[in-house]
Formats: sequence, C-alpha cells, structure tokens
Amino acid sequence: MKRFLCAALSLSLTAGLLSGCGSSEGTQGGNVPMGRYIEEQTGSLPGVERVRGTCLREDGVLVTYGYSKTEQWAKRYEISQDGQIQEEDVAWVSGLMAAGNSVLGINETSNGALFALYMDQAGTPHLVRAEGDTPQGIEIPDWEKKAGGGEGAGITVSGSKNDPSATTSDGKSGAVISDSFGGITVEGSVSVGVDGGAVGEPFSLIPPTGFSVLENGDYLISYGNKGVSRYSGADGALIREYPCTAYAGSTAVYGNQLLAFDPNYSGLWLYDLDTGAKSECVFDGLDYATVPNLDGEGVFLTNSGGIYRQAEGGTLWEKLVDGELTSLSMPDLSIAATASGPAGSFWALLSGEEGVEVMRYTYSADTPTNPDTELTIAALDDNATIRQAIGEFQRRNTSVKVNFQILLEGESAATPEDVIRALNTELLNGKGPDLLVLDGLPAASYIEKGVLEDLSGLEDELEAQGLMPNLMGAYRTGEGVFALPSRFTLPVMMGRSEDVMAVRALADLAREVEERQGGSTPFLKAPDTLWGEDGAAPLYVNLFAPARQGAGVEEGALTEFFRQVSQMDAALKKNTPQNGSTSAILVTMSDGGGRAEVIDMGSFVLRNGQALFHIQELGGIYGLEQICTNLGREEGWALDSLFGQGAYTPSGAVGIVTTSRQKELAQSFVKMLLSGTVQDKYLGDGFSVVRGSLEKSVIKILDGADDMGFLSLCGSLSQPLLTDQVVTDVVLDQTKALLEGRLTSEEAAAQVVEKTQIYLSE
Repeated sequence: MKRFLCAALSLSLTAGLLSGCGSSEGTQGGNVPMGRYIEEQTGSLPGVERVRGTCLREDGVLVTYGYSKTEQWAKRYEISQDGQIQEEDVAWVSGLMAAGNSVLGINETSNGALFALYMDQAGTPHLVRAEGDTPQGIEIPDWEKKAGGGEGAGITVSGSKNDPSATTSDGKSGAVISDSFGGITVEGSVSVGVDGGAVGEPFSLIPPTGFSVLENGDYLISYGNKGVSRYSGADGALIREYPCTAYAGSTAVYGNQLLAFDPNYSGLWLYDLDTGAKSECVFDGLDYATVPNLDGEGVFLTNSGGIYRQAEGGTLWEKLVDGELTSLSMPDLSIAATASGPAGSFWALLSGEEGVEVMRYTYSADTPTNPDTELTIAALDDNATIRQAIGEFQRRNTSVKVNFQILLEGESAATPEDVIRALNTELLNGKGPDLLVLDGLPAASYIEKGVLEDLSGLEDELEAQGLMPNLMGAYRTGEGVFALPSRFTLPVMMGRSEDVMAVRALADLAREVEERQGGSTPFLKAPDTLWGEDGAAPLYVNLFAPARQGAGVEEGALTEFFRQVSQMDAALKKNTPQNGSTSAILVTMSDGGGRAEVIDMGSFVLRNGQALFHIQELGGIYGLEQICTNLGREEGWALDSLFGQGAYTPSGAVGIVTTSRQKELAQSFVKMLLSGTVQDKYLGDGFSVVRGSLEKSVIKILDGADDMGFLSLCGSLSQPLLTDQVVTDVVLDQTKALLEGRLTSEEAAAQVVEKTQIYLSE
C-alpha cells in the first residue's frame, strides 16, 4: 500500500525517508508511481448542526447521531459501505431539546444501549440511559456533592465583578480565583465552575463537555481543560482522573486507551485507562481543528492537511490521505468526526452551513500517486476563497493537482520585497506559476510588462453570472482586463449625516479633528495603533500614497499627506481621552473550518456617545451587521465610503500568467472561483463580487434590518485600491518616523521616493 511518510508535517522529506517510501510504491510502465487514497462523497445529512457518538459497527456500517439545536431535533443515522443512509428520529432526545435542555453528547454502545448527556436550564448536568423512549437518570454522586450538599457546596459570590469574594455554606470565605473556564477556589476547597452564574448567584461544578461509555460499563466524562474523569458504571463513584484538554471531538477512546490533547494543546497524550500510565504523541502540525482518533492499528489524526497514521515510535507519521486533493482542505467545511473502516478505508463527517457531508476515503492501487497535471497558483498570503475554489476544482478534476504556493508562509525571515523579487525573476525567466493572486503584488508593473493575460473574453463569458461590472474594472486598462477579483473590502466612514457629508478628504478630517477633538465628545475615539499596520493609517496610505496603475509615487502629494497626518496626530494626542482605544473582536463561524472575521467595534463607540465619527476597513458581513445593529435603527446616522470617493480594495484577485502552459485549465479555475458554488460561501475574507451572492449574504445576516444603504453603495464603488505591500510598508515606516519626530513631512516623502524608486522600476 502506498503511503507518504513524513516527519511530523514537514514540507520536505529527507533523502532517507524518500528512499523508504520508494520501496513501497507501485509503478506503472516502470516509471509512474501508482496508488493513492480517493475521496468519495457518499451522501449528506441535511440540517445537522452537530454530530455525536460516531462509531463503526463490526458489519462495516457507520453509525452516528446528528441533531439540530436550532430546530430541536435529533436523529440516528446508519451509513452503509455503499453509501446508503438510513435515518430515524430519536424522539426522547428531541424532547430534551424542546424542553430547553442543552444536549452535550449521545453515545451508543456495542450492544445497542443508548446514553445521552445534557445540561438543564439551571445548569445541572444529567447523564441518562434510554429505556425504550424514556430516559432514565444515572447517578453521579460527585456531581451532587459539588452542586449542593457536601464539600464545596453552596458557594456564592458577592462584592463587585472586579473584586468578588466567595462564601461557602460552612462559613468559609475568601477571594475568588477565576480562570477562563470559570473555575474558582475558596481557601483550598474544591475547584468549581461558573456555569453561567452572575455575581451574587450560586456556582455549580465545572460543566462536562462530553462523555464515553466503556465496554465494562464505566463512564468517561470530559471537563474541558480540567481533563477526563472515570466513574463506575455500578454506582457512579469516581475511579480515576486523567489530566488533559477534553472537549467534544478532541478525545478518542478505544479499548482501554484514551487519546486527548495535553493542557496546552501542544501535543497529544495517550492514557492507559486501567493504570493511568501516560505516553506522548508528538505531531508538529497539531492545531485546534485536528481531530484525534484510535482504532486497532493505533493513533490516526485528521486535519486540513490530510489523514495521518502514527508510525512506530510515535514521532513519525504516515500521511495516508492528502488533504490538498480532497474536501478536507476546504475552508467552509470543518471535520466533525472521523472513523476507520475495513480494508484501510476511512470516513470523515464534514460539517458545513447546510448540514454534514459524508466522505469516504479508499485506497486505489490503479490511481497514479500524483495527478498527471499540475496547476500552480502563487500568492503572498493565504486566501480562504482561493482555497475554497481549489477544493471545488479538485472535486471536479481528480487528475489535476492544484499547487497553492504561499510566498510569505512559515517562519522565514524573508520580507515581502525579497519574495517579490524572487517571483519577478521566475516570471521573467518563464518559470513562474500559472496564476497569480495579485493582493499585495505590483499588479501595475505586471500589466505594463505583459506578465498577465488579457481576460476580456473570459469576463464577457462570466458576465451572465452577475459579476458586478464596477468591481471588475479594478485591473482594466486601455489594453484589456488583466485580472479579476473574487472578493472586496471597503474603507468606510460613519457618523451623523452632516459630519459624514462634511468629510470629503483627508484635509477635511484633519480639520474636524483639530477643531472638535477637545469637545465634550471627541470627534474620533482613536485606536492606540492609529498609525500602525493594524490601525486606520493603511486606509489613508492606500488612498493617497502608493503607486497605482504605474503612476509611481508623487513626492508632492505624499508630502501633503504626511503634513495632514502630522496635524491630525498632534490634535489626537493633545485632546483624546486616555481611554481612547476602540476595540475589535474575532468572530469565528461555527459552520466551517477555521474561518474568522475581525469585527471593528467603532460603531458601538458611536452609539454609546464616546465619539462622533469613525473610520474602519469593512471586511465582511458580521462587521456590517455590527454597524447596522448599532446605528441603523436610529435616524440621523450615515454610512459612506471613505471620503465619499467610492474606494474599494479588491482581494483574491487572480491573473493568468502569459507564460503558463495550462492556460485553458487556468481559465477553468477562474470560472470556478467566480461561480456561485464558491461565491455563495461566506468565508470571512470579504464580500462577494457576484451581485446575487452578495445580496443573499447581506439579507441573511441582517434578517430584514436596514442595511444603511450598503448594497446601493457597493453598486457605486469605482476607485480600486491596488495595494502594493512593499510600498505600503515603506510609507508606514516613514509615517512612524515622522510621528516620532525623526523626520519632517518633506523628509518622509523623500525617503519613500528613494526607497521605492528602484523597486518600482524593476
């Protein structure tokens, strides 16, 4: 059987490991390595939001339980080897949900007994076993003791939230020591968890997060970062504790072994359940999305990179399934559960927005180890929409390997300028990739030098899909269209209508800040890092400073830009309150793998009367929801593009390299990228460039609320901001020196011209 052997997740294999693999490879015609795992979607579980209790029966049937918290139903699924799916309602579990309980886990034993773990509305956990259609409670004395009636009982919290204290029923009191999971300790008494209690309300035990039932009837209960506890199946007494990190999907049990993440999520611990003996599993590619599992052959792990089997010794891993060739790498899907099947096969249940997709991976000795055709895409940084398109493209083109090269990936000391110079050398020598993701690259230079193909014909062909024509002109010149964006973000300003209408340029903003920052309400509640790469400065830089469409850097305009920045900075420092930071939060979508959107909270600041005006980069639908929720429900607030200039930032923009030998295949990829299959997915990396997909996402997230003219604004955007990462970095560096007093405005502008002149001329 062909298996790819790698040291942890290293991108390159040593010569010794390569020779080891070579001995096990089959060949066809003496020179083509054969053998690869093939992915097949055998079915789907529509509407399922969570899966629990997944296991493989001895007859090869996969059994899993799925439920919808939103619609309050639970079902049992049997999935046969040929993909046939049988489902049945689990009425009593649905009844628990309908009664307001939170179901934490469902498990079926080998003899068909069904158990469930749930939390009631009071925050009390219950472990139950089904007797027909009626759940029968299982006593866990440890829970009762900690929740009320023994050691640690009756703990209440008093005082303020910033300075709480605790008192127990036996009169002990002391300071409350909290951790991120709500644990508190009172003068050495048992550590218990908050479980939603507010100050002054009782606390309960640390809430369980999942469970398993062992073959002898004992119960393994998971408690998040507090580990796993084993309770007797006879009387519920505590038998043993296994320190680890244990959440739903992060542990696995097989026979007398428990596999779980260590407390720091930096490795895996394998426990002998009978003795408590522990061994370590070292896996360099471990992340929060990695799903561990156990079977008769040992440990196997699944993540976006693929499916890995632990080799002898525990430090080397066999890469069985290449995630880059399968749906495992698609950002809109997360790995809900895995199982191994007969003949070395594997199952993966992948959770998405519409439900769960059932994938099966089987080894094919007659399939080439590597697809016979390769399509290479290069980008400065990773891009979720590009990865989604790659996944969809691979599903339909199994004989093609899409090689996505991230030029700034990893811990390399290389700068953007270093990697762009190296890329330029490859392009000029005709050895570059087939497609370029232009974000941060010198697109104007590439167009001018003839590096990119004219895509005018492809744009015309795609027009029927609803591409927004005002956004498609981002890379258009008099000679043609040389790239097409797949997403966009936009710098916006918000405030009272009269203020928004008054700020039409950076000079207007500088004037308003200088005149009004010292009022009872500051004009801007400026972030601490206003001029840093995470602040608002890049928005201004992209509008005024960098080269666009080959125009070069204009020293006079740049000098004026620096003067206005200096003027505004002085006013902000003089008059902004000390607590003048705005904040941002990270929203992670629960229906996909690792997708997230950073939400600027500036609109909340405006609503609370802490500032009059705010500027931000609006990067997704959750950020839009935040603005419309805070400001859209009251008359008088306005949202507009920054300075009303109709500016937007194209992202995920792809161009086909003129020297590519796979131009037809590259065009097929661009078609997939801009199709509804990809554009309808929200991945947290910007708004769709297809009008229908954009409208659906906005309408869904706002649920009928006022969009403050956002969709209309998107239709009027006309000024693309083609960011060149090297130029932007240089301008930000000189901005920092200017505001630290090390350069004048004139000197800063001259430095930008000097530092970018050679780069822009290449």
